[in-house]
Amino acid sequence: MDKDFTLYLEAFELKQLGFDEPCLAYYLLPEIERTGDVLLHYCSRGKEIIRNNNWSWVYENFPAFRKYLKAEHCYTYSTNSSRLMVSAPTYSQAFRWFRDNYNLLCYIRKIGSSYWYNIDAEDGSTLDNEFEGRFDTYEEAEFACLKQLIKILKNK
Repeated sequence: MDKDFTLYLEAFELKQLGFDEPCLAYYLLPEIERTGDVLLHYCSRGKEIIRNNNWSWVYENFPAFRKYLKAEHCYTYSTNSSRLMVSAPTYSQAFRWFRDNYNLLCYIRKIGSSYWYNIDAEDGSTLDNEFEGRFDTYEEAEFACLKQLIKILKNK
């Protein structure tokens, strides 16, 4: 199921661009900073899954982050309102966010045995056509498209 969620670097860039919608998974910044491990965590049953559903692990191991822990961060989803976490949206959530907030539409299609993507503005103009390279899988094209959407927004 991990393949359905954006990778950490793209999720972090989305957070910097203003993405802050409920997600079912997240990356824990103190864990990344302390150990270098980039692990995807899933939300569950009213609490974030952080070391056996217990925030005390964060309190014990990351005292500098205590002031950022708030009750609203302990729901069945994560948001980017916490400085501790980077929400990991699914690809469809990320694409919908670009469409709803910036009128950017992404299409992945198969031509022959390869996959390609197009990025269009809602007014019908084409912003990016990826015809120079080919992608062997749908997921590779989807990932490349997300990276390009982020690049387009960062350059606005």
